Amino acid sequence: MAKRPGLWVGPLALAMIVLTGPGLQADTAKGGEEPALTIFITGCTLGSLRPCGCAGGQLGGLERLPSVFGQVPPGRRFLVDTGWWARGRQQQDLLKVQTLLRGFELLGYDLLHLTGQDLEMALSLGILPGQQPGPHAIGIDATGQLGLQRWFDRVFQTTLGEVFLHAEAVHGQDLHAKVQPGGIVPIGQLRLDVYLVDGPAQWPQASLTDDRLVCIVLPADSDQPRLLTDPLANPTVVSVGRFGRYVARLDLVKGPELWPRLAFSAVPVSEGLASHPELMDLYRQYQRMVADSGLLASYRRVPLPRGARYVGSQACQRCHRYEYDTASIQPHALAYKTLEKVGSHLDPECVVCHVVGLGYEGGFTSLDQTPDLAGVGCEVCHGPGWQHVRTGGRARTTGPRLSCLDCHSPEHSPEYADHTSEYLEKIHHWREPSAPIIVKPH
Repeated sequence: MAKRPGLWVGPLALAMIVLTGPGLQADTAKGGEEPALTIFITGCTLGSLRPCGCAGGQLGGLERLPSVFGQVPPGRRFLVDTGWWARGRQQQDLLKVQTLLRGFELLGYDLLHLTGQDLEMALSLGILPGQQPGPHAIGIDATGQLGLQRWFDRVFQTTLGEVFLHAEAVHGQDLHAKVQPGGIVPIGQLRLDVYLVDGPAQWPQASLTDDRLVCIVLPADSDQPRLLTDPLANPTVVSVGRFGRYVARLDLVKGPELWPRLAFSAVPVSEGLASHPELMDLYRQYQRMVADSGLLASYRRVPLPRGARYVGSQACQRCHRYEYDTASIQPHALAYKTLEKVGSHLDPECVVCHVVGLGYEGGFTSLDQTPDLAGVGCEVCHGPGWQHVRTGGRARTTGPRLSCLDCHSPEHSPEYADHTSEYLEKIHHWREPSAPIIVKPH
């Protein structure tokens, strides 16, 4: 096979791209041809099995991934996840990892890269991926006692000839030595090395010129995957996105002088994509596991400030009848019911933004025990009302209070930041004209 044309990226320019730049734009120039091979890369899910669904425009969700992967026939695609499956190590995180592993199997993943935390959680569940039917698993086994492989190889027959794909788990500090010219490449075969890195890394800044392509996959540094090198550079360096909102796609296509190269794009997992029924059933199984585990009842609670106590919105209507009547028919008042409709009413991660005082003593515990605190009531924004009610309004309400941004975060409410005044109008429940504030003061 002819030698690849030499390509070079200046060290200073590449350093600026990696350290300060927003990442290069997606490389979509594929010349109208079908790619010979496509690598789909996910990772850094951090427990986001699906969007909460409280607002439109949310990206992500396991059940939408078949619509992304299905754009390429199974024989011409390779699915890999780079790990970082959960944010922590609590009971709910373990349930998420268990669900994710089953999801990867249903989705037909080829390879899973386990970080140290992923390996620890999988072992605590009594599962070691790769030792049962399903995706292969690689990772760095510090003890050497688990039999976890560090690399995985597969040969693909493509329209560009035979491609030998080598995927390997690598420490960041070891990467530079790995990405050097050389290695055995059989005659007539293209070698594609994919290095899955567990942290910050450095790599050669002069392009390789031997008969292989190299792709370096770094941990996420933003919600959206990024291409960190020039589109024609070899190695190709990409970072995965967070929370499953995008899929990194690398297409093996013809480049300059007809030499193969990797074309990068970030594919949004948008709400317009069809949902796969079996993966939707998997999420419902997760909801049942959360309910059966009693996570809501055991949710950690802290004391309220001295003298503070929740009383429920009903106690406010005697003096604030207009405000109460208006607010009680708005969506906030029905927030808990929306969770009941989708089966998330026993998931504390969802419930916390749909009730009064979850996480505080005397706050919401269950619909049976604290029905007056279900929904986003007065005390979410104004604070516990006991002293205010007891003194006939002479004592002001105090914290804790939630601001709009505590729940209308970019993750749960992506359109809120650009439409704050419109959102405020939706909850306008006081007599005087709406003012540019978040909560009407007492």
